[in-house]
Amino acid sequence: MKKVNFLIIGGSGHLCEISHYPAIISMKNEGIKSRVVAICDPDNPRSLDPSHYKVGRENLNTVLSLDDPIWINPNSFKKPSQLRHYLSQIAKKEKVDIVIIASNPSSHYYYSDWAVEEGINVLCDKPLVVVPDSSWKFEKAKLIEKRFRALYKKVEKAQKANPNYRFCTPLRRRPLTPFMNVAQELTSVYEQTKEGVTYINAVVNGGIHRYPIEFLKGGAHGYLDGVGSLSHSSYHYLDILAWYLQCAPGKIAKINVTLPYVFRVKDYMQKQGYGQLMQLNDEKPYIVEHGITLPDRVLNAELDFIVHLHLYDKEDKKIGLVSYTSNHTTFSPRTAKYNPKVLDHANNKNGGRMSNIYFDIQQGSVQNWSIMKNDVVFEENYIETTQRLHPKLGNSYTKKKYTNAYDSQTITLEDLFVSFVKKSAGIEVPENHDQHLQLLNSQKLTHRLFSATYELIALDYNDPGNSNFVSIDMNKIW
Repeated sequence: MKKVNFLIIGGSGHLCEISHYPAIISMKNEGIKSRVVAICDPDNPRSLDPSHYKVGRENLNTVLSLDDPIWINPNSFKKPSQLRHYLSQIAKKEKVDIVIIASNPSSHYYYSDWAVEEGINVLCDKPLVVVPDSSWKFEKAKLIEKRFRALYKKVEKAQKANPNYRFCTPLRRRPLTPFMNVAQELTSVYEQTKEGVTYINAVVNGGIHRYPIEFLKGGAHGYLDGVGSLSHSSYHYLDILAWYLQCAPGKIAKINVTLPYVFRVKDYMQKQGYGQLMQLNDEKPYIVEHGITLPDRVLNAELDFIVHLHLYDKEDKKIGLVSYTSNHTTFSPRTAKYNPKVLDHANNKNGGRMSNIYFDIQQGSVQNWSIMKNDVVFEENYIETTQRLHPKLGNSYTKKKYTNAYDSQTITLEDLFVSFVKKSAGIEVPENHDQHLQLLNSQKLTHRLFSATYELIALDYNDPGNSNFVSIDMNKIW
């Protein structure tokens, strides 16, 4: 096997420290010749403040010591075209095989578009495409789907030129055993009965409360680009919804997407949603609250929202409903005080971030599933599933409990990363790993749900309480 060379976009960030660098180090230890030849990030990886990281920066330091990568500061270029040209020079000179994109979500499309045109394999974090100010400018929100389609066409062209070309997205929830088991059972029952998914109620509560001054910080889960929580973790859960609908599609021919509720940063500020935590943690108002002026693009970004997917058959008859609720401003055990050196307190063990998840899935009259998780992030990953099945189809009641569900009895992000590298290099990988390396064509419905939700959030800003909807023709998706 030849050496695999990486160019990492956003390589000074939190995700790379806890996910990508451990995988690269693991590959090196396994004897796979690999090298990080360059890191493209506004922050110099050699002069970072360790307090930015929940677990320090030892993995980054290991990579810096072993590989001595070039640092590329994207902010040092006056024009995007100049950066693009320089990246091409580096990619050619250093013989880059794989580009890892883990930067601010608003820049994912720029780097993806460049890498695909260069014919370089890409591993891009979610969301694949998001446009600044999409939370309140409809013309910006419309660009999300337009750019995704343009990227999709370029990836198809690259695949025709090179059948082994790969553009993948690491999606953390899909490989988890509880979610996989549900998908398999939905498919199995669908094959027996042709009964599709009729109702899903999904609720995700994050418990991420920021003090006013913390909204002025950037990062992948920041608000400075005029987009909010939908761009943070909701892509994972919209993907689960899209996946389950495709496991048991039934007679779905059209989906109408509506937005019953959206709660923005400005609403949170007006009600002082951070007030109780500020008192409990004995924060000084003059530091975290008073005198803080947030720009309009931050104030207009979404924090909490509900999106409905109305399911119709080819005769335009209603056949079901999927509801997704995403809340950030829910219960939080935050004890971490404001620290100006910390980019995102939610990456801190005491930051109060919750993983409170509930899925209720109905497959007509024949099957029901519930998935429940209620943990403090970084402490536990305990998932419980309950299946109820019609007695004529099998065991009518099954309950399972998964402890440490993100790291044991599952395919981890590190597993998927290593398999992506091996597959890109022509090495065989386990079949179940290959199934969960999500190629761009598996993201068509997920991304359309994502872009449609932003279109509705933007429309709501200009006309609160409107009855707008976005219609998705499933013939263009299946």
